[in-house]
Amino acid sequence: MKNREPTRVRPWPAAVLLAALLIGNTACITVYQPLSGLHAPVLVDPALGNFDGLRILVHCIPKDILEDQAARLCQRVGQLLENQGAEVETVATIGRIQDDASIEEGEGDEKPRTEVDLVVELRARHVHENTDTLMWTLSFLTLTLAPGISENSFVQEVMIRDGKGSPLVNGELRGRIVRYFGLGYWASNKLLDLIARDDDEELTAEQMRKSLSEDLYEQLSQMVFNANMRRRVLGAAEAAGDS
Repeated sequence: MKNREPTRVRPWPAAVLLAALLIGNTACITVYQPLSGLHAPVLVDPALGNFDGLRILVHCIPKDILEDQAARLCQRVGQLLENQGAEVETVATIGRIQDDASIEEGEGDEKPRTEVDLVVELRARHVHENTDTLMWTLSFLTLTLAPGISENSFVQEVMIRDGKGSPLVNGELRGRIVRYFGLGYWASNKLLDLIARDDDEELTAEQMRKSLSEDLYEQLSQMVFNANMRRRVLGAAEAAGDS
């Protein structure tokens, strides 16, 4: 009797499966959806000098984000307000700035402090994260032709105070980021980008970040403008009461 050689299993089906999964994971479409606060009407144009001469302290408080991320947020918001004419200082710390709302002009020295008109406190936090198990299972079974779906919701808390620490504006800006993983969803959207959508309507990561930044910066500009108007009205009322 002849000995039969063991049947060798061809490795290519497993290789194809692995390649499909890897490609599917890289084929990601990210969609930003504004929720409460981020789609409110805005009257202020961030391209104008809305805050000429206004002294603002931007205080970013790490919460669900790391301290270096809070520092980057502060820098971007500070640049936004500077572009509108404000004199801006930024700080990223866990604790609250003291009520006199002053800015340290140096560390370990006796330099005088600069009084500010407004303190903008920012806290970013995650609200909800969800992975659709059913869709991910279907995506696996169809070699990512069906998309795997994950999403997370976030809140940007905003508190604006005057130079004495009194609250002027308090609000939350909520949004959601949805990620679709898979060749089928990616290919169909790329086709729509090519034949039907304008450049500013394409579902790309760059366009998503641009839309989120525009909504966030417009709303923050409006909130700072409202806070400054309220500060001026209260200041005028206080001066009239003292006279």
